[in-house]
Amino acid sequence: MPTPVATVILRTLARFPADRYASAVEFALALARAGSEAFGPGWLTRVGLPLHLDDAVRAAAGSGVPGGSAADTTGQRTIVTHGGPRRHPEPGGTRTGQPGGTRTSQHSGTRTSQRQTRHDDHPEVLAAAHSDASELSEVGDHEAARTLDEDTLARRLRVLGPDHRDTLATAHNLAADLAALGDHRGARDLYLDTFARRRAVLGPADAGTLTTAFNLAVVLSALDEHEHARALGEETLRLRRGTLGPDHDDTLAAAFNLAVYLGRLGRYQEARTIGENVWADRCRLLGAGHPDVLRTAAALQWWIHQEQAVAQEQTVAPTP
Repeated sequence: MPTPVATVILRTLARFPADRYASAVEFALALARAGSEAFGPGWLTRVGLPLHLDDAVRAAAGSGVPGGSAADTTGQRTIVTHGGPRRHPEPGGTRTGQPGGTRTSQHSGTRTSQRQTRHDDHPEVLAAAHSDASELSEVGDHEAARTLDEDTLARRLRVLGPDHRDTLATAHNLAADLAALGDHRGARDLYLDTFARRRAVLGPADAGTLTTAFNLAVVLSALDEHEHARALGEETLRLRRGTLGPDHDDTLAAAFNLAVYLGRLGRYQEARTIGENVWADRCRLLGAGHPDVLRTAAALQWWIHQEQAVAQEQTVAPTP
């Protein structure tokens, strides 16, 4: 399968819902552009099948512009970062989606029961609401998660203050909701505030601080602030290596994302070097068929292709 098409398909299989395409239309447009890049403009017409597609998708398939906007002539936006914005679990609690987690219906029942006996600002009620919002996000209901997180954050701000660990956890999650809903500017602003507060209160190497830094870099890159994302990505990788070790999944995710940011800056050789190391480590730790390994391999092929293309252009460029 051609790398541009494989990259689009891998994004639909991403581990976290926030990493996937927000809608079927967005997926169709990305696939049409990837097909145009891989097979040439007008590839849908040459297929000869009676496909029922809207005009925007047909136009994308007929264009020679890969990736996304007309300015994105390198097609780098087809490369997906390992982790789109991740949510933050309730401090001291169980991360939703892992063994031992509680189903949404049970959490909702618990919170309803608590509200019958305690006021809405009771710490246990707020903790349950925080967990409910996480589970809503896990099943893709980001709008409902945003509404619940906004309410929980307002209550925690009033009861606990802006710098409390629990308040910061909910603020982080609300930023993830905004990013999942496509409000990258709103997510960036909230992540920036949360990152600054976590760094001051918890320290730069705290796991929560680094998770917010990781997510902030993803959103910055989505807003084409690739240099800022690269600088933050380098710092996150350095601190995760120091606290978690080189083989931890979060460390490898930070390394992969750094390679993505470098690639988006046109620094393909550096992206390739990091990508090769991440691919080798993930193969060793996860196995060759793991989705993260396949995603890394697809991105690595793209960086190699781009590096070779740049070298070829430099070779044939006329001497002044």
